[in-house]
Amino acid sequence: MKLVEDNILVKLQNHNSFIFTTKSVMELEPRLRADNYDIPQCPVCSLLIIVQRFSYFCESCETAIHNTCLYKMINLSKNTAVSCPGGNRCSNKYDNDTLEDLEFDADLPETVNRPVEIRGNARTQQDDNTENEEPDDEDIDDEDMEVNE
Repeated sequence: MKLVEDNILVKLQNHNSFIFTTKSVMELEPRLRADNYDIPQCPVCSLLIIVQRFSYFCESCETAIHNTCLYKMINLSKNTAVSCPGGNRCSNKYDNDTLEDLEFDADLPETVNRPVEIRGNARTQQDDNTENEEPDDEDIDDEDMEVNE
């Protein structure tokens, strides 16, 4: 398929569908944000949530979170439960039982275990070498999917 060859779309491994590649989303992101398409933004990584099937919606505050971001929050927490990143307006907590409801297209890459620190609506990597660097393609876990044809 030409759109896959041109790195515009990627075929989902476990689903009979296609999604935009990370590159395509990054190129379209300014327009998607500016034109008010009402696409939710993940409060953990601040990236747009393009595929709702791979995101989690808090029933209390209606905050959308990438499944990979929620997975990181739960697995990297030293507590038994983590607070919803929806802010002060939400008292919902997530724990290991929440992980059972999360859907992923592929096995999670090793990079999903990188420490993240949640500060309001932004993500900070806990790595002294990457504090002020721009995110690489590998930093964008939600869309990092291999093409399987």
